[in-house]
Amino acid sequence: MKKFRSKLIAGAAVAVMLVAGGGATAAFAATELSGGSQSCANKVLIGSNGRGTVSHYTNYAISPDAAWNNGSTYQSRISQAGASISQWRVKATGIYADLASAYPKCG
Repeated sequence: MKKFRSKLIAGAAVAVMLVAGGGATAAFAATELSGGSQSCANKVLIGSNGRGTVSHYTNYAISPDAAWNNGSTYQSRISQAGASISQWRVKATGIYADLASAYPKCG
């Protein structure tokens, strides 16, 4: 009985460590990345690399022609905005939703 109890306690301790992140940790998908203002001489480009349904937003509204269904494959996408934006956001939804990166840059 004593051996069984010590194995049970050891198993419970390992389970607590895994849940608390002390051992192997689960990978968490990023489903939304965002940032603040961006100004450029010509235009602001919003870029992303993600899978699932990926949408680009600027100034709190979805950008025109800036939503793609990438399925289970990571794909890089770029959308255009005006010369100055107050906010940008990239969002992934759906069963495969994950963003590897999202960023604004001048184009």
